[in-house]
Amino acid sequence: MFLLVLLFVVLLIYEEYNDFDREAKVLRSNYITTLQHEQNISINKNIDIEAEIAQKKQELKKRLIKLMMEILSLGVIIFGFALIWAWIVHYIITKQVSTFQDFFARAAKEHILIDENEMMLSEFKSMVGNVNSMVDEIHRRKNKLKDINVLLEKKVKQKTKDLSEKNILLEQAKSYSESLVKAQDSFIKHSIHEINTPLAVILMHLDIYKMKYDENEYISKVEAATKMIATIYDDLTYMVKRDRMEYKKEWLDMSDFLYQRIDFFSEIAKANNRAIISSIQNDVMIYFNPLELQRLIDNNLSNAIKYAKKESDIKVLLHQDQDNIILEFITVSQKKIEDVEKIFYPFHREESSQLGLGLGLEIVRLICDKESIKIVVDSTDIATKFAYYFLRTKEDE
Repeated sequence: MFLLVLLFVVLLIYEEYNDFDREAKVLRSNYITTLQHEQNISINKNIDIEAEIAQKKQELKKRLIKLMMEILSLGVIIFGFALIWAWIVHYIITKQVSTFQDFFARAAKEHILIDENEMMLSEFKSMVGNVNSMVDEIHRRKNKLKDINVLLEKKVKQKTKDLSEKNILLEQAKSYSESLVKAQDSFIKHSIHEINTPLAVILMHLDIYKMKYDENEYISKVEAATKMIATIYDDLTYMVKRDRMEYKKEWLDMSDFLYQRIDFFSEIAKANNRAIISSIQNDVMIYFNPLELQRLIDNNLSNAIKYAKKESDIKVLLHQDQDNIILEFITVSQKKIEDVEKIFYPFHREESSQLGLGLGLEIVRLICDKESIKIVVDSTDIATKFAYYFLRTKEDE
């Protein structure tokens, strides 16, 4: 505003000086013309008119100075009023903003509303309703969150309490289960130990009876059943001791070893109206633990006798090639084995009517996994074959 006043003064002075120059030129021209006409004076005569023009110029300066001072004074007054008005407006706006700031600072801690009458400007008054609605919504949600937090804390405390009680019960159940397992393990160990003696006595007296008297059908069945019990006893003994005992390997004539086991199971097969037919390559040597090899062979022969078709023969084959020693057990199928994987895991029996613990093939699998023996089972509705591939090592060669 002050700059506009200055610009106006400059333009006014510039315009007044232009008017003065034009007036001075007209005055000189008229004056010279008048003198020539009335007194017939020569144009070249020196006419003293500059004094009059200087006097008028001086009067113009005074008038311009006075006018400029009046305009500047008015500008200063107007500028002062503008500053005062601007300060008043700034003060009002600052106060209103400060009122909003104080309100928001208090509203963050307590649920309050701003009074519309505290607002002096209509623009701020129009904002009061929206601000109050916003504060109401914020505090409503805040209270809802508090309720949710209280509820969650209660639930967490209850869940913690429940989990603590469950942990106590689980610890008790764990302790009870461990005691049961220990008792069961102790019972099995003692039972196995107690079975060994009468079982040996039965087998010994059966041999004495057969030597003294002729063998008959009843004695054959008793002997077969006793040998099956002996096989189960050997399985249980292996399962109990396998994690606590080191099974050392030694050189074995696998051909002769297999003949002995077939001879042992021949009586059992005969009692079940079966025969074991063998095709065994001679002088097959293997570096293996005899007890584990016996468990592998015995469980396959035992399963073959139990699960082969009634009154069918069992074939046992042993041969070797450049890389493997191959042991095979072939039976006539009662039915096809549907899930080959499951039969190698505990307590699974393909034929539920057959008695037994279902541990035999699990023992076979454990031994094969330990010694890296490949198992191949091929089962159809006609025949079932279990093949075991013993990898030949430098020791075998």
